[in-house]
Parts: sequence; C-alpha cells; structure tokens
Amino acid sequence: MNTYICVPFYKTSLTDGFWKDRQKLNADVSIPNVYKRFKETDRIDCLYPKWKRPLSRSDRFYDSDTAKWLEAAAYVLHTNRADYPELEKLCDEVIALFKKRQQVNGYLNSYFQRRPFLPKFCFRPDHELYCAGHIMEAAVAYYQATGKDALLNVAEKYADHIRKRFLIKKNTAFSTPGHEEIELALYRMYDATGKEKYKDMAEFFLNMRGTVKEKTYRMFNNAYDQHEVPVRELTSAEGHAVRAMYLYCGMADMARVSGDKEMLSACKRLFEDACKKMYVTGGIGSDHNGECFTIPYDLPNNVAYSESCAAISFMMFCKRMLLLEKDGRYADVIERIMYNNLLSSTSLDGKAFFYENPLEICKTDLTRSRTIRKKPRLPQWQRQEVFGCSCCPPNINRTVASIGDYIFTENENEIVLHQFIACENNALCVKTDYPVGDKIVVRGKNYGKGFFSVRIPAWCKKATLSLNGKLVDAEPKNGYVTLKVDSGFILELTLDMTPFFVKTHPLCKENRNKVALQRGPVVYCLEEKDNGDLAPLAAVCSGPFTEVKSDLSPLPFIDVTGKELTADATYYQGECSAKEKTLRFTPYFTFANRGESDMKVWVPLA
Repeated sequence: MNTYICVPFYKTSLTDGFWKDRQKLNADVSIPNVYKRFKETDRIDCLYPKWKRPLSRSDRFYDSDTAKWLEAAAYVLHTNRADYPELEKLCDEVIALFKKRQQVNGYLNSYFQRRPFLPKFCFRPDHELYCAGHIMEAAVAYYQATGKDALLNVAEKYADHIRKRFLIKKNTAFSTPGHEEIELALYRMYDATGKEKYKDMAEFFLNMRGTVKEKTYRMFNNAYDQHEVPVRELTSAEGHAVRAMYLYCGMADMARVSGDKEMLSACKRLFEDACKKMYVTGGIGSDHNGECFTIPYDLPNNVAYSESCAAISFMMFCKRMLLLEKDGRYADVIERIMYNNLLSSTSLDGKAFFYENPLEICKTDLTRSRTIRKKPRLPQWQRQEVFGCSCCPPNINRTVASIGDYIFTENENEIVLHQFIACENNALCVKTDYPVGDKIVVRGKNYGKGFFSVRIPAWCKKATLSLNGKLVDAEPKNGYVTLKVDSGFILELTLDMTPFFVKTHPLCKENRNKVALQRGPVVYCLEEKDNGDLAPLAAVCSGPFTEVKSDLSPLPFIDVTGKELTADATYYQGECSAKEKTLRFTPYFTFANRGESDMKVWVPLA
C-alpha cells in the first residue's frame, strides 16, 4: 500500500478566513461554555472521590464527555498556549481529579467506582472501554500540546490494567466493547509512545469482534454494535452509526499500521455502503431508534436523526482512508460534512448545539401531534447548551479545534491538498476565502518534494488550474491533479461557485421530484423567516441565481425564482394555481438561529 501520513494541525497555522474565525469562536466561547455546563451538570464534580450526588444511569459516560473536552482544550493550547493560561489551569485541575480518582490497580471509571456493588468489566454495554478510549485520546493530545505527562501516565496505567484483564487473565465477562472507541485510541497511544503493546491490544479487540458470542442491548439485534460477523467480513454499514464509524476508524488504523489488505478491502466496502446512507448535508444514522443506519437511500427529512457525533466520526474514518489511498471521494465526504452537518451542529454565537440535525422542520407537525394521543417523535428545533447525553458538544469542540488535520497529507514524494483552508507551514502557504470565494492560491517555499497534488471537488464541473502562470490542462485522477513542481512554485485554482440544484437517487422516495440548492460545498435551505409558509413553495430549476449579502454568515443568501402554489378546493382537476415568487435560500448551517422557524432543504419542483 502506498500510504500517507497526516500533516498535523499544529504544524499548519490557520492564517485567516472562514475556519480561522470559527476556531476563535470555538476557543473563546464554545469550549469555556461547555466547561461551565459540564460543571453545572456534575460531569466534572463526579470525579471527586467524595462526591455524593444521587446515583443515576445517565452518568455512565460522563468521563468520556470530560475527556473529550480536555482533548479539545489541548488542541487550543497546542497552537495558542500563551493566549489561554486560564484554560490550561482548568485542564490541570481536571487532570488532577482523574489522577486522584484512579485506583491503585489502574482502573478508572467514576460511574463504577461510585458503585462498589457493581463488578468491573461485567456488563458490556456500560461504556467502560469507551470512556477509557476517550481518556487515552485526551492524554495523548494534552501530552503533545504541553509536554505534561500526568494524564498520559494515568492512561497508560489504565491501559495496562485493561490489558491484564482482557488479554492476559481473560477474566472479564465480555471480549469486545459494546461501544467502540478504544480501538482507535489504542492506535493513538501506539503512534504517540511507540509501545507495541498498545497496537497488540487494538488488534486483539478488532480481531475478537464477531468471533465470540457477546451480550448486546436487548432491544436491538447484533448489528446494533457490529459484532455479528468478524470485521473483515463486514459488507454494509449497520447499527449504531457512531459505534460503527469508530470501529471503522480502528479498522483503517490496523490496515495502515499492519498493512492488512483484507482489512482495507472491508473498509472500502463499508465506505461505499455508508455513502448510500448519507444525507446531502453529510449526516448519517437516519433512524432515532438506536441512532442507527437503515437501508440504502432511506433518508427521511423531517425525522432525520443525523447525530452530530455520527457525522464527525465519518470525517474521522475518511481522514484515515486518505492515509491509505489518494481518493478524492473521501475528501469530498469530509468537505460535505465540514460545511454542513458539522457547522449546523453549533449556533452562530457558539454557545448551543444540535445533537441531531434534521433536514426539515414543520411546526404543523407539532400542532398535529397535540391533537392525537400517540405523539410522533420530532427532532429538536432549537440548539441546546447541554444534553442528558452530551457527547456531541465536546466532540464538535475537538473537531473544530483540530480542523487543520484535514488539510494535507504527505509521503516522501508529494504533499496532497485536500481541503481549501487559508493556512501556512514550512513548505506551503495557502491563500483563500473559500467557501465564500472561488480562488485558492498555493505558494511553495523551499518545497522539498518533487510533486504536489490538489483535489478538484466532485461538485465542481468547471475548474481552472495554473502553475507558475501557465494554464494546466490535466484531467483529475481519482479526484486529484498531480503536478511536478520546483522548490518554489505558485499554483492557482479557480472553482466555479455558481449555485446549482442537486437531485437524489431515484430509490430515495422521500426526495423524488425534489431538489436541493448548493453553492460550492455548502448546502442551502429555505426558512420560514425569509419566505413565509414553506408548504406551497416549489422551485424552478432554470435559475437565475441572485446572491444577496447575508447578515448571518460570510456566505450570501441566494434568491431563486420559484412558484407559490394554491387551490380553491381540497380536491380539484387539472393544474393548481401558481404565481411567481422569489425564494430566498440561506446556508443550511445558519438555520434555527433566528428563533423558531419552519425549514426545508429539499424543495418540490414546480
């Protein structure tokens, strides 16, 4: 395999533009606000040995929430440590609590330690190994950011205890985690420390999966937590979407580290299938029952679950696949998620979050539900600052803080540009205001490799590329143009950002005879605030598209000619009445920031 390595975010500084602004909001507002909400809801205080709050089932994953917050904070400190001394102080205080909570034998889980009557590693669905994995990820991130090894020592001690119980003594009631995460975390421990035992542990959990009978949640089948068959035999993305993608991340890590071609083949099959179950916004996991995948093209809009963590975990999987092969499909999916599902997960002021990300909101659904006994389940209409299960906010925090990880990969011959973000490192400088603008300029400075590759997004039907002022006439291969370059070069890429309508697969019955508007990678939607009642509106695909300055984001509103339909009777023959109406579209990620409002991404054709 011709593998690549990631050019990490801390070696590439974001210089200005869209993501620089988003990262500052994340660091200055979102991360501190999540800490406050976690403090208020006892996620941090439960680490105190003498904490006395009444026991609750809901806090079995609290340690993972806090660990992900630590990881997000570590990424901020890695690039801007001098600017955030108070954040570092908070982190050190939380780490000290983890250290005090840890048992002599290395075990660390506040939920079980407050319940001495419960045996350890006996109930597979209770998130013990999941929480352990997030502590390991936070430990690696904080050590790399600050050089402080207190949490890394805690994580290593806990990992050794897990190794002793699962691999050596084999005296646990299960062999694989009910919620995957530790697999990819152990590979991070291996990459950071070079200790083979962590790689061996990751391989153990991956290779055991599907080979032994395990207990699962009683209300779901074996596919729910992906242990129905050995991992190399998996053919479709099934079950809980986050669990699945975390597993696939571990599988991709194993393919990379061990050169396991059979594992790589399984990962490619799973990616192909997941794309058939992905929303136009990049969301996955359409069914709230088990937060699960269903069948290909089953993508309901008004009850879309599309959990924020699921989309993020899909990004993580695609990032790992880009280390295994240079295929633009992975970067295209990352981009789709970045500018839609990920961004929509956070309010524009940075304080509140969506757990799930619907593609349609209709207040008449709520009105109807008040008239019947059995109320239908409807998605959230407004973002919240904290949830009972609050995995998403710190996951969003850590992803935005480390978004630079998604820009470049490299090997000994080339650097590959995957995402268009204004940034700079020792070899390259990228200037762009993408996705607002259409131009990306890359300057090589003391560039030490012979080739440079740049992605041409699948959505772009017309791109202009020049190298050192000379037009390049080259067809992309697997989504990339690869150029031979000198130590100093200037590459200019211009992408056609004219808005366009997209359609969905005919088997997606929900969106038959409907279209969604897109500008570059950004999906747009209609909101009631701009258009009045959305139900009678229909789109005319011929355009024209008029861009209007928005007060919500740097991206414009887009005005499109449409129709407003009406009729004089409940039932009629012939055509209904229609009058021309200008439809105003706003970027999907900006919806639900102006109070309650109906919203829809997919619009009927006139």
